[in-house]
Amino acid sequence: MEKPFPDRSLQLALLERLKEAYPEVVDVQGWPPDSATVTRNLSYLHEHGLVELQTSEFMQIPVYAVDAKITARGVGFLASDGGLTAVLGVVTVRIEVETIRDMIAARLERPDVPPEEKSQIRSI
Repeated sequence: MEKPFPDRSLQLALLERLKEAYPEVVDVQGWPPDSATVTRNLSYLHEHGLVELQTSEFMQIPVYAVDAKITARGVGFLASDGGLTAVLGVVTVRIEVETIRDMIAARLERPDVPPEEKSQIRSI
């Protein structure tokens, strides 16, 4: 019976195993459960930027994963706090007081807002 794809538990195990060798490139040939499943899941992780992946070439069909390396983004993905990716990717949104007032005024001008709600908003 074929395992579901993507296999999150296998992907996590692959990432953890690659993290142990970071920053080295690792030979992944022969990793369990089988080459096709490992290749499929590593390819998926590669497309999301979590691993670098080298596959077999030169008329070898099907293609199999040969070497892999976890990326900094992959290490951050495994970190409980999201790693530096989360820290560096923080976006600060600043809303000016006038913007909030304009939003409230626009709400009060809408005809579909009940009078009770309008008076409640005005009393704030």
